[in-house]
Amino acid sequence: MLEELLATLRSRPKTLRELVRTLGAGAGQVESALLQLRRGGYVDRAIPEQGACHTGCGHCSVKNFCPSNEPEPQPAVAEETWRLTDKALSRVAPPA
Repeated sequence: MLEELLATLRSRPKTLRELVRTLGAGAGQVESALLQLRRGGYVDRAIPEQGACHTGCGHCSVKNFCPSNEPEPQPAVAEETWRLTDKALSRVAPPA
Protein backbone atom coordinates (compact mmCIF):
# COMPACT_ATOMS: atom_id res chain seq x y z
CA MET A 1 0.00 0.00 0.00
CA LEU A 2 2.77 2.47 0.86
CA GLU A 3 4.61 1.98 -2.43
CA GLU A 4 1.36 2.23 -4.41
CA LEU A 5 0.46 5.43 -2.58
CA LEU A 6 3.84 6.99 -3.32
CA ALA A 7 3.61 5.99 -6.97
CA THR A 8 0.10 7.43 -7.22
CA LEU A 9 1.22 10.77 -5.80
CA ARG A 10 4.23 10.89 -8.14
CA SER A 11 2.16 12.21 -11.05
CA ARG A 12 0.54 15.10 -9.12
CA PRO A 13 -0.91 16.05 -5.73
CA LYS A 14 -4.22 14.33 -4.95
CA THR A 15 -7.04 14.58 -2.47
CA LEU A 16 -7.86 11.78 -0.05
CA ARG A 17 -10.98 11.03 -2.12
CA GLU A 18 -8.90 10.65 -5.29
CA LEU A 19 -6.42 8.40 -3.51
CA VAL A 20 -9.19 6.15 -2.18
CA ARG A 21 -10.73 5.88 -5.63
CA THR A 22 -7.41 5.28 -7.41
CA LEU A 23 -6.10 2.71 -4.93
CA GLY A 24 -9.43 0.96 -4.41
CA ALA A 25 -8.86 0.94 -0.65
CA GLY A 26 -10.86 2.18 2.30
CA ALA A 27 -10.49 5.76 3.49
CA GLY A 28 -9.16 4.56 6.85
CA GLN A 29 -6.46 2.47 5.18
CA VAL A 30 -5.36 5.36 2.99
CA GLU A 31 -5.38 7.81 5.92
CA SER A 32 -3.25 5.42 8.00
CA ALA A 33 -0.78 4.99 5.15
CA LEU A 34 -0.60 8.77 4.62
CA LEU A 35 0.11 9.34 8.31
CA GLN A 36 2.84 6.69 8.29
CA LEU A 37 4.43 8.24 5.19
CA ARG A 38 4.10 11.71 6.71
CA ARG A 39 5.94 10.60 9.86
CA GLY A 40 8.72 9.31 7.60
CA GLY A 41 8.87 12.63 5.76
CA TYR A 42 7.66 11.26 2.41
CA VAL A 43 4.31 13.06 2.06
CA ASP A 44 2.77 16.23 3.38
CA ARG A 45 -0.43 18.15 3.03
CA ALA A 46 -0.44 20.77 0.30
CA ILE A 47 -1.62 23.86 2.15
CA PRO A 48 -1.32 27.23 0.40
CA GLU A 49 0.85 29.71 2.30
CA GLN A 50 1.67 27.17 5.04
CA GLY A 51 4.88 25.31 4.38
CA ALA A 52 3.87 22.44 2.09
CA CYS A 53 2.94 24.79 -0.75
CA HIS A 54 5.53 27.45 -0.20
CA THR A 55 3.99 30.13 -2.39
CA GLY A 56 0.31 29.17 -2.38
CA CYS A 57 -2.10 28.61 -5.25
CA GLY A 58 -1.30 30.58 -8.34
CA HIS A 59 2.47 30.45 -7.98
CA CYS A 60 3.20 26.76 -7.47
CA SER A 61 5.00 24.84 -10.20
CA VAL A 62 2.26 22.16 -10.15
CA LYS A 63 -0.75 24.48 -9.89
CA ASN A 64 -2.24 23.21 -13.17
CA PHE A 65 -2.27 19.66 -11.80
CA CYS A 66 -3.34 20.37 -8.23
CA PRO A 67 -6.94 19.42 -7.35
CA SER A 68 -7.24 22.47 -5.12
CA ASN A 69 -6.89 24.65 -8.25
CA GLU A 70 -9.72 23.00 -10.22
CA PRO A 71 -12.55 25.32 -11.32
CA GLU A 72 -15.38 23.18 -9.90
CA PRO A 73 -17.00 24.50 -6.72
CA GLN A 74 -15.16 23.54 -3.56
CA PRO A 75 -16.98 22.19 -0.48
CA ALA A 76 -17.35 24.52 2.49
CA VAL A 77 -14.43 22.75 4.15
CA ALA A 78 -11.84 22.04 1.50
CA GLU A 79 -10.64 18.45 1.36
CA GLU A 80 -6.97 18.01 2.14
CA THR A 81 -4.65 17.61 -0.80
CA TRP A 82 -1.55 15.45 -0.35
CA ARG A 83 1.77 15.68 -2.18
CA LEU A 84 5.19 14.04 -2.16
CA THR A 85 8.01 15.79 -0.33
CA ASP A 86 11.43 16.40 -1.84
CA LYS A 87 12.67 13.37 0.13
CA ALA A 88 10.11 11.15 -1.58
CA LEU A 89 10.70 12.64 -5.02
CA SER A 90 14.36 11.70 -4.79
CA ARG A 91 13.48 8.07 -3.93
CA VAL A 92 10.38 7.31 -6.02
CA ALA A 93 10.89 6.24 -9.62
CA PRO A 94 9.29 8.53 -12.21
CA PRO A 95 6.06 7.29 -13.83
CA ALA A 96 6.56 5.06 -16.87
